[in-house]
Amino acid sequence: VADHTNVDTGATNGYYSASAYDPDNNKMAVYYRDHGNSQYPTVAIIGVTDASDGSIAAGTPVVLDTTAAVAQTNGIAYDTSVDRFVVPLSNGNGLQTVVFYCSNTSTNAITKGSIQVIEGGDQNIPTNAVYDSAQSRVIIGYQNSGGAQCCRALNVTGGSTNNVSAGAELEWDSSNLDGDNGWGMAYDSNDGKTMIVFRDIDNSNYLTAVAITTDGSDCTQGSHQALTSTAETGASQPATVIHDPDKNINVSFSSSHALCFTSASGSITAGQRTAISSLRTYHGGYYD
Repeated sequence: VADHTNVDTGATNGYYSASAYDPDNNKMAVYYRDHGNSQYPTVAIIGVTDASDGSIAAGTPVVLDTTAAVAQTNGIAYDTSVDRFVVPLSNGNGLQTVVFYCSNTSTNAITKGSIQVIEGGDQNIPTNAVYDSAQSRVIIGYQNSGGAQCCRALNVTGGSTNNVSAGAELEWDSSNLDGDNGWGMAYDSNDGKTMIVFRDIDNSNYLTAVAITTDGSDCTQGSHQALTSTAETGASQPATVIHDPDKNINVSFSSSHALCFTSASGSITAGQRTAISSLRTYHGGYYD
Protein backbone atom coordinates (compact mmCIF):
# COMPACT_ATOMS: atom_id res chain seq x y z
CA VAL A 1 0.00 0.00 0.00
CA ALA A 2 1.42 3.39 -1.01
CA ASP A 3 1.68 6.31 1.37
CA HIS A 4 -1.31 8.63 1.29
CA THR A 5 -1.25 11.57 -1.12
CA ASN A 6 -2.96 14.91 -0.54
CA VAL A 7 -5.43 15.62 -3.31
CA ASP A 8 -5.86 19.23 -2.21
CA THR A 9 -3.07 20.60 -0.02
CA GLY A 10 -5.01 23.81 0.54
CA ALA A 11 -8.11 22.15 1.92
CA THR A 12 -8.40 22.05 5.70
CA ASN A 13 -10.72 19.10 5.20
CA GLY A 14 -12.29 17.57 2.11
CA TYR A 15 -15.74 16.69 3.45
CA TYR A 16 -18.12 14.04 2.12
CA SER A 17 -16.12 12.93 -0.89
CA ALA A 18 -17.18 10.79 -3.85
CA SER A 19 -15.14 9.45 -6.76
CA ALA A 20 -15.52 7.98 -10.24
CA TYR A 21 -13.17 6.29 -12.71
CA ASP A 22 -12.41 7.45 -16.25
CA PRO A 23 -11.42 4.31 -18.23
CA ASP A 24 -10.65 6.35 -21.34
CA ASN A 25 -7.78 8.22 -19.70
CA ASN A 26 -7.15 5.90 -16.75
CA LYS A 27 -7.91 8.70 -14.29
CA MET A 28 -9.99 9.15 -11.17
CA ALA A 29 -12.01 12.22 -10.27
CA VAL A 30 -12.68 13.13 -6.64
CA TYR A 31 -15.57 15.39 -5.69
CA TYR A 32 -15.76 16.95 -2.22
CA ARG A 33 -16.77 19.93 -0.11
CA ASP A 34 -13.69 22.07 0.49
CA HIS A 35 -13.88 23.06 4.15
CA GLY A 36 -10.80 25.24 3.69
CA ASN A 37 -12.48 27.22 0.91
CA SER A 38 -15.95 28.20 2.10
CA GLN A 39 -17.45 24.69 1.63
CA TYR A 40 -17.38 25.13 -2.15
CA PRO A 41 -18.06 21.96 -4.17
CA THR A 42 -14.70 21.04 -5.68
CA VAL A 43 -13.21 18.38 -7.96
CA ALA A 44 -9.71 17.13 -8.73
CA ILE A 45 -8.31 14.60 -11.22
CA ILE A 46 -5.96 11.88 -9.96
CA GLY A 47 -3.57 9.77 -12.02
CA VAL A 48 -1.36 6.80 -11.12
CA THR A 49 2.32 7.67 -11.45
CA ASP A 50 3.80 4.32 -10.42
CA ALA A 51 1.60 1.23 -10.62
CA SER A 52 4.17 -0.92 -8.83
CA ASP A 53 3.77 0.92 -5.53
CA GLY A 54 0.42 2.65 -6.09
CA SER A 55 1.81 6.19 -6.19
CA ILE A 56 -0.61 8.84 -7.43
CA ALA A 57 -0.57 12.52 -8.35
CA ALA A 58 -3.42 15.00 -8.38
CA GLY A 59 -4.06 17.95 -10.65
CA THR A 60 -5.10 21.40 -9.54
CA PRO A 61 -8.50 21.34 -7.81
CA VAL A 62 -11.32 23.18 -9.56
CA VAL A 63 -14.26 24.84 -7.81
CA LEU A 64 -17.57 23.87 -9.43
CA ASP A 65 -19.71 26.57 -7.79
CA THR A 66 -18.97 29.51 -5.51
CA THR A 67 -22.04 28.85 -3.39
CA ALA A 68 -21.38 26.70 -0.32
CA ALA A 69 -22.61 23.10 -0.23
CA VAL A 70 -23.99 21.57 2.96
CA ALA A 71 -25.23 18.10 1.94
CA GLN A 72 -23.50 15.11 3.52
CA THR A 73 -24.02 12.63 0.67
CA ASN A 74 -22.61 13.39 -2.75
CA GLY A 75 -22.25 11.52 -6.03
CA ILE A 76 -20.30 11.58 -9.28
CA ALA A 77 -20.51 9.39 -12.39
CA TYR A 78 -18.49 8.94 -15.58
CA ASP A 79 -20.38 8.73 -18.87
CA THR A 80 -18.32 6.54 -21.22
CA SER A 81 -20.53 7.38 -24.22
CA VAL A 82 -19.30 11.01 -24.24
CA ASP A 83 -16.18 10.66 -22.04
CA ARG A 84 -17.39 13.10 -19.38
CA PHE A 85 -17.74 13.21 -15.61
CA VAL A 86 -21.10 14.39 -14.29
CA VAL A 87 -21.68 15.82 -10.81
CA PRO A 88 -25.13 16.52 -9.38
CA LEU A 89 -24.75 19.13 -6.65
CA SER A 90 -27.23 20.85 -4.41
CA ASN A 91 -26.78 24.09 -2.50
CA GLY A 92 -28.75 27.29 -2.01
CA ASN A 93 -29.18 27.56 -5.78
CA GLY A 94 -31.08 24.27 -6.02
CA LEU A 95 -30.33 20.93 -7.68
CA GLN A 96 -27.69 21.47 -10.37
CA THR A 97 -25.32 19.52 -12.58
CA VAL A 98 -21.81 20.17 -13.85
CA VAL A 99 -20.08 18.27 -16.67
CA PHE A 100 -16.27 18.16 -16.82
CA TYR A 101 -13.37 16.09 -18.18
CA CYS A 102 -9.63 15.61 -17.93
CA SER A 103 -8.34 17.93 -20.65
CA ASN A 104 -4.64 17.28 -20.13
CA THR A 105 -3.52 13.81 -19.05
CA SER A 106 -0.02 15.01 -18.19
CA THR A 107 -1.11 17.71 -15.74
CA ASN A 108 -4.51 16.23 -14.77
CA ALA A 109 -6.11 19.53 -15.75
CA ILE A 110 -9.90 19.92 -15.83
CA THR A 111 -12.19 21.61 -18.33
CA LYS A 112 -15.78 22.08 -17.17
CA GLY A 113 -19.06 23.22 -18.62
CA SER A 114 -21.44 25.73 -17.11
CA ILE A 115 -23.63 24.91 -14.12
CA GLN A 116 -27.14 23.89 -15.11
CA VAL A 117 -30.05 24.19 -12.70
CA ILE A 118 -32.31 21.12 -12.81
CA GLU A 119 -34.72 22.22 -10.07
CA GLY A 120 -34.24 25.50 -8.21
CA GLY A 121 -36.41 24.50 -5.26
CA ASP A 122 -34.46 21.35 -4.35
CA GLN A 123 -31.89 23.05 -2.13
CA ASN A 124 -29.21 21.59 0.16
CA ILE A 125 -30.24 17.96 -0.36
CA PRO A 126 -28.31 14.67 -0.58
CA THR A 127 -27.46 13.58 -4.13
CA ASN A 128 -26.13 10.48 -5.84
CA ALA A 129 -25.23 9.40 -9.38
CA VAL A 130 -24.55 6.25 -11.44
CA TYR A 131 -24.05 5.57 -15.13
CA ASP A 132 -26.51 3.32 -17.01
CA SER A 133 -24.31 1.89 -19.77
CA ALA A 134 -27.20 0.15 -21.57
CA GLN A 135 -29.09 3.42 -22.02
CA SER A 136 -26.08 5.77 -22.11
CA ARG A 137 -27.64 7.87 -19.37
CA VAL A 138 -26.43 9.21 -16.04
CA ILE A 139 -29.03 8.51 -13.36
CA ILE A 140 -29.06 11.06 -10.56
CA GLY A 141 -30.80 10.51 -7.24
CA TYR A 142 -31.90 13.12 -4.74
CA GLN A 143 -34.46 14.09 -2.14
CA ASN A 144 -36.75 16.80 -3.48
CA SER A 145 -38.08 19.87 -1.67
CA GLY A 146 -41.16 17.94 -0.54
CA GLY A 147 -39.02 15.29 1.20
CA ALA A 148 -39.67 12.56 -1.39
CA GLN A 149 -36.94 10.32 -2.85
CA CYS A 150 -36.47 10.86 -6.58
CA CYS A 151 -34.33 10.16 -9.60
CA ARG A 152 -33.92 11.45 -13.15
CA ALA A 153 -32.09 10.30 -16.26
CA LEU A 154 -29.62 12.75 -17.79
CA ASN A 155 -28.62 12.79 -21.45
CA VAL A 156 -25.08 14.19 -21.45
CA THR A 157 -23.55 16.12 -24.35
CA GLY A 158 -19.76 16.34 -24.62
CA GLY A 159 -17.70 18.12 -27.25
CA SER A 160 -17.60 21.88 -26.73
CA THR A 161 -21.06 21.88 -25.13
CA ASN A 162 -20.62 19.87 -21.92
CA ASN A 163 -24.21 20.07 -20.76
CA VAL A 164 -27.16 17.80 -19.94
CA SER A 165 -30.84 17.46 -20.69
CA ALA A 166 -32.88 16.00 -17.85
CA GLY A 167 -35.77 13.59 -18.08
CA ALA A 168 -38.88 13.71 -15.92
CA GLU A 169 -38.63 13.27 -12.16
CA LEU A 170 -39.53 9.83 -10.81
CA GLU A 171 -40.66 9.82 -7.18
CA TRP A 172 -39.92 6.28 -6.02
CA ASP A 173 -40.60 6.79 -2.30
CA SER A 174 -42.54 9.52 -0.53
CA SER A 175 -40.81 9.34 2.86
CA ASN A 176 -38.23 11.82 4.08
CA LEU A 177 -34.85 10.16 4.65
CA ASP A 178 -33.01 13.10 6.20
CA GLY A 179 -31.97 10.90 9.11
CA ASP A 180 -29.80 8.76 6.80
CA ASN A 181 -28.71 11.55 4.44
CA GLY A 182 -30.05 9.63 1.46
CA TRP A 183 -29.52 6.07 0.22
CA GLY A 184 -27.13 3.79 -1.66
CA MET A 185 -27.18 3.50 -5.45
CA ALA A 186 -25.42 1.23 -7.99
CA TYR A 187 -25.92 0.17 -11.58
CA ASP A 188 -26.54 -3.57 -12.03
CA SER A 189 -25.01 -4.24 -15.45
CA ASN A 190 -26.25 -7.85 -15.48
CA ASP A 191 -29.89 -6.83 -15.11
CA GLY A 192 -29.54 -3.45 -16.83
CA LYS A 193 -31.14 -1.57 -13.93
CA THR A 194 -30.17 0.86 -11.21
CA MET A 195 -30.35 -0.59 -7.69
CA ILE A 196 -31.32 1.65 -4.78
CA VAL A 197 -30.94 0.48 -1.18
CA PHE A 198 -32.42 2.43 1.71
CA ARG A 199 -33.70 2.13 5.27
CA ASP A 200 -37.48 1.97 4.89
CA ILE A 201 -38.82 4.03 7.78
CA ASP A 202 -42.38 3.08 6.75
CA ASN A 203 -41.68 -0.64 7.05
CA SER A 204 -40.05 -1.29 10.42
CA ASN A 205 -36.74 0.30 9.30
CA TYR A 206 -35.93 -2.74 7.18
CA LEU A 207 -33.10 -2.40 4.68
CA THR A 208 -34.98 -2.33 1.37
CA ALA A 209 -34.09 -2.36 -2.33
CA VAL A 210 -35.90 -1.08 -5.40
CA ALA A 211 -34.90 -1.45 -9.06
CA ILE A 212 -35.07 1.56 -11.38
CA THR A 213 -35.50 0.92 -15.11
CA THR A 214 -34.38 3.56 -17.58
CA ASP A 215 -35.79 3.79 -21.11
CA GLY A 216 -34.26 6.73 -22.92
CA SER A 217 -34.82 9.64 -20.55
CA ASP A 218 -37.70 8.01 -18.65
CA CYS A 219 -37.32 6.18 -15.32
CA THR A 220 -39.77 3.69 -13.83
CA GLN A 221 -39.57 1.76 -10.57
CA GLY A 222 -40.13 -1.81 -9.49
CA SER A 223 -41.59 -3.00 -6.22
CA HIS A 224 -39.91 -2.30 -2.90
CA GLN A 225 -38.31 -5.49 -1.61
CA ALA A 226 -37.28 -5.78 2.04
CA LEU A 227 -33.83 -7.37 2.21
CA THR A 228 -34.05 -8.21 5.90
CA SER A 229 -36.63 -8.84 8.59
CA THR A 230 -34.55 -7.05 11.20
CA ALA A 231 -34.64 -3.31 11.76
CA GLU A 232 -31.63 -1.40 10.50
CA THR A 233 -30.29 1.27 12.80
CA GLY A 234 -29.90 4.71 11.25
CA ALA A 235 -26.40 6.14 11.45
CA SER A 236 -26.62 9.46 9.57
CA GLN A 237 -25.15 7.63 6.60
CA PRO A 238 -26.98 5.68 3.89
CA ALA A 239 -26.24 2.08 3.05
CA THR A 240 -23.56 1.39 0.47
CA VAL A 241 -24.36 -0.87 -2.50
CA ILE A 242 -21.81 -2.26 -4.99
CA HIS A 243 -22.46 -4.42 -8.05
CA ASP A 244 -20.22 -7.43 -8.78
CA PRO A 245 -20.69 -8.18 -12.51
CA ASP A 246 -18.61 -11.38 -12.40
CA LYS A 247 -20.83 -13.03 -9.78
CA ASN A 248 -24.01 -11.19 -10.83
CA ILE A 249 -24.74 -10.01 -7.31
CA ASN A 250 -25.18 -6.74 -5.49
CA VAL A 251 -23.45 -6.29 -2.15
CA SER A 252 -24.95 -3.88 0.33
CA PHE A 253 -23.65 -2.92 3.74
CA SER A 254 -24.36 -0.47 6.51
CA SER A 255 -22.32 0.41 9.56
CA SER A 256 -22.81 -3.03 11.11
CA HIS A 257 -24.21 -5.57 8.59
CA ALA A 258 -23.72 -6.74 5.00
CA LEU A 259 -25.81 -8.83 2.62
CA CYS A 260 -25.99 -9.85 -1.03
CA PHE A 261 -28.98 -9.70 -3.34
CA THR A 262 -29.71 -10.36 -6.98
CA SER A 263 -32.05 -8.78 -9.48
CA ALA A 264 -33.68 -10.50 -12.47
CA SER A 265 -35.87 -8.25 -14.62
CA GLY A 266 -36.17 -6.00 -11.58
CA SER A 267 -37.33 -8.82 -9.27
CA ILE A 268 -35.06 -8.74 -6.23
CA THR A 269 -34.00 -11.77 -4.15
CA ALA A 270 -32.09 -11.25 -0.90
CA GLY A 271 -29.38 -13.41 0.61
CA GLN A 272 -28.30 -13.82 4.20
CA ARG A 273 -27.59 -10.83 6.44
CA THR A 274 -24.17 -11.01 8.09
CA ALA A 275 -22.76 -8.98 10.97
CA ILE A 276 -19.51 -7.18 10.21
CA SER A 277 -17.11 -5.13 12.28
CA SER A 278 -18.29 -1.61 12.86
CA LEU A 279 -17.52 0.67 9.91
CA ARG A 280 -18.26 3.75 11.96
CA THR A 281 -20.29 6.53 10.37
CA TYR A 282 -18.91 6.92 6.84
CA HIS A 283 -18.26 4.11 4.42
CA GLY A 284 -18.22 3.29 0.71
CA GLY A 285 -16.60 1.05 -1.85
CA TYR A 286 -16.08 0.12 -5.49
CA TYR A 287 -15.78 -3.07 -7.50
CA ASP A 288 -12.31 -3.84 -8.85
